[in-house]
Amino acid sequence: MTQHPLRHHLMLLCAFAAAAAVVVLAVAVGGSAAAQQGGDCYAGLVVGSGERCTYPGTTQDFWVDDSGRGHLIFFTAGTGIDARGTTINGVTYNFKASKQSDGTWLIEAAGTTTTTTVAPTTTTTITPPAAEVPPGEYSDVTGNTHQAAIEALGADGLFDRTECAPGRFCPNDALPRWVMAVWLTRALDGQEPAETDFSRFADVGSDQWWAPHVERFADLGVTRGCKTNPLRYCPNTNVTRAQMATFLARAFDLDNLDAANSAGFADTAANTHAANIDALAASGITLGCKTNPLRYCPNTNVTRAQMATFLNRALTAAATDDAVPGGELVIALTTQP
Repeated sequence: MTQHPLRHHLMLLCAFAAAAAVVVLAVAVGGSAAAQQGGDCYAGLVVGSGERCTYPGTTQDFWVDDSGRGHLIFFTAGTGIDARGTTINGVTYNFKASKQSDGTWLIEAAGTTTTTTVAPTTTTTITPPAAEVPPGEYSDVTGNTHQAAIEALGADGLFDRTECAPGRFCPNDALPRWVMAVWLTRALDGQEPAETDFSRFADVGSDQWWAPHVERFADLGVTRGCKTNPLRYCPNTNVTRAQMATFLARAFDLDNLDAANSAGFADTAANTHAANIDALAASGITLGCKTNPLRYCPNTNVTRAQMATFLNRALTAAATDDAVPGGELVIALTTQP
């Protein structure tokens, strides 16, 4: 039977529309620039919370934790990581990533070269190795209120492997609990802890280079963890000023002092850490955060720069046996291979 020309034309149009819809769907599904688990990092890739990518030619991953901080090998930061020209175990890395306003991280360089395309030609720029930065010298702390403390402790190696990038300290970044463990165990012991494949905390993998510091932190009685059933440490959670007071009070035996008189902070009376905050004030380690009225800001995250000053004051007081009991502390570090 002969088919009517108009009917035949309509059937062709329907078939063409269906095929076009399939093509559009395929493009929509395949056009995402988001990170895929296990894929290589590359310039232009966007990595979100819980996602990761692998630096080309290595087994090292760049990943973003649940709090939005970026990690690559021993670099960790809240705003940006620049590891261009950094050589680790014979591999020279050319990696740079920065956090975006929506909380994702944009990879700007990943590989031996950085390629910039300018129509109609392509320009390839080879990044030169970064100049070696002397220990304790950071390009982003000049003029900072806490510069002296940062450089003094940095020169002793206290911050090794916890910098946010080569030659940068990121003074205004918040301080995660795992970094607190590294700094305080080094300050108290004067050396790196012994290697161990054991971790009492369910959320601290023994493959993390800083895991022995967290374990030693617990052995010293400075931390008791953050949650139970199972016991956890919450390593990527930022430390508040109130929690910092308790860490320092336990580390330097301030909580064993006779009850200190109230420092008069208007915002700490009902705080769980109030007694330790008062002990810090009595020892001259903290002066508060604001005046009229005098306040401590207990729920504000302590910054890396502020923690450097708090720790430097505590070590100075301990070394002179002034206000802080417990005798002298050796802070010249011996790094194990």
